[in-house]
Amino acid sequence: MLDRTIPHNLARKAVLYRMVMPGHTCPYGLKTKDLLQRSGYEVDDHHLTTREETDAFKAQHGVPTTPQVFIDGKRVGGATTICVVFSGNPLPIRRRLRTARLSFCSR
Repeated sequence: MLDRTIPHNLARKAVLYRMVMPGHTCPYGLKTKDLLQRSGYEVDDHHLTTREETDAFKAQHGVPTTPQVFIDGKRVGGATTICVVFSGNPLPIRRRLRTARLSFCSR
């Protein structure tokens, strides 16, 4: 689990890999980036711009989904994990996400 007691004067950095393709930007990636930034993290944002690039990333890291977040060189997890770690609230079902317009977790 992450140590959330890091002093605010130290730069906290997260590396985010998310799908940003022509005609589609993953809403989970957008919300994950926003939640990290609101939690005081500087986000190194890596776009996966093709289906092939996304599939290769998932295979390389042994993960079923994107986005994925790395902090201190360690994979923390995807949108669900980030939401739980930083807000304490799990993701609701996808239908609710569409209705709520990216408010899948609150802080």
